[in-house]
Amino acid sequence: QFLCLSLSTVDLSEVGLVDGTILTDMSGVSISCEDLILSLQNSLKTLMKWNDEIIQLSAVRVFCRGMCLYCRSPAEKIDLVLDILGTQNSYCINLKSTHLLLDLILKRFCNLNEVMLLLAMCSTPSDHQSKFNLFVDKIVEIYVNITLLDFKVTDVNTHQEFTNSSEVQKTICSFLSIFIQNAVLDVTSESTNNDNIALQSNPLTLTLLELGKSVLCHASKLVISITSKVSSGDVAWLEFEEIIRNSIIGSVVQPFIISLCLQGHSLAFLQEILPSLSVFIEQLSKICHLSSYCHLAQKSINSTIERYSPQASRATIVGGWVPVKAVFEEPDSSYSLTDNGLTYTSLHSTNTCALLNIKFGKKQKAAWEFLLENDSVGDECSLFGAARMPLTSRCYSSSPDLWMRRSYNGYMYQQGQSTGTAMEKIHPSDTVRVEFDGNAGTLSYSVNGGNLEVGFTDITEDVYPACGSYRNGV
Repeated sequence: QFLCLSLSTVDLSEVGLVDGTILTDMSGVSISCEDLILSLQNSLKTLMKWNDEIIQLSAVRVFCRGMCLYCRSPAEKIDLVLDILGTQNSYCINLKSTHLLLDLILKRFCNLNEVMLLLAMCSTPSDHQSKFNLFVDKIVEIYVNITLLDFKVTDVNTHQEFTNSSEVQKTICSFLSIFIQNAVLDVTSESTNNDNIALQSNPLTLTLLELGKSVLCHASKLVISITSKVSSGDVAWLEFEEIIRNSIIGSVVQPFIISLCLQGHSLAFLQEILPSLSVFIEQLSKICHLSSYCHLAQKSINSTIERYSPQASRATIVGGWVPVKAVFEEPDSSYSLTDNGLTYTSLHSTNTCALLNIKFGKKQKAAWEFLLENDSVGDECSLFGAARMPLTSRCYSSSPDLWMRRSYNGYMYQQGQSTGTAMEKIHPSDTVRVEFDGNAGTLSYSVNGGNLEVGFTDITEDVYPACGSYRNGV
């Protein structure tokens, strides 16, 4: 303990040893500089595994102070980190010491001079690039694992093990942020604006690309894991929001995404990064609708659209709706389908209808829109609404399985019976929107982006979007 604490007060970088120097002690025993440094390194590695926490942590600090002796280039420091992560037990015996060791080593990478050396290293084709990519992938993985492990820890005493963990997370974010910022500046300033030049011809651009992919990949895993915690109630939304903003997502991913808007990036670079970015945004979008900021943005967008374009179809409003693919069911002899199953045309003047191949249940909200392309003006013979399965009859005025609004007079027919109420008439070229609220058990209607009106209530079954007719050619 005394040896470690004493050595920690010595600046080993000022010892002035150079390769080839032969040292002789008072008894005449000689040792080369290289052997002395190796001996010192091995001794400190032994002390880092000593069965005493004070000695362990002191040895870690001294080991990092002497890095300038046995790690004289960025590439050697990267090799050291990979060695520590690959053979952890050869350096430290617990997480606390390991994370302190990584934190102190990575802090040296945060120095701007070190960053410049790394950029120079990554700008020249060599094996160092693949090692740097592996290095980034490993430290980001450590960041994510610490966060996930921290979620599982509830014991206060165990939380003491994470004293150095939070510090190493901050250092990882700091290093990545500084490196990405400077790499982006170099890449965009050197851009030739010629996308015909192969991406492979710029080593630094390739390094930035792989770094971005790695960070986005691990950030996606982090969002997935935390989202499951929010869904299960283990983590409150406000806590999740704070975690996201203060994590690698807020400090590294967000600035990186913003940097993609700079003009200097080649199209090839953006095309390569897009799939990873798309996966990340998809995972984040599954939970962001719970955010208070998202709700405020939704209200702002809706009010803006309604204020400047009151007749706009409500299908264009970004109110949290997620588009789903659907087509009409296979036709019978009463109607035909065209436009890949999206257009219905009646072939007879008998009562009939067609259902879409998707259903919605009690706890769902859904909306569908029909465009009435062809019908007799003033004598319309079309209907719009929903159906349940199995369908026993396709006649709007007698089927117990249909909820239909008649275009001719706006009358509402619920399971074969008129409700005695009427809405506005529907004419050719009108767009009819139907919204289903499974929790409330209602079907509501709007025409050409107008206000929604409840047409049917007390719906307890799963429903399928449907439309119908009782004249040929509708």
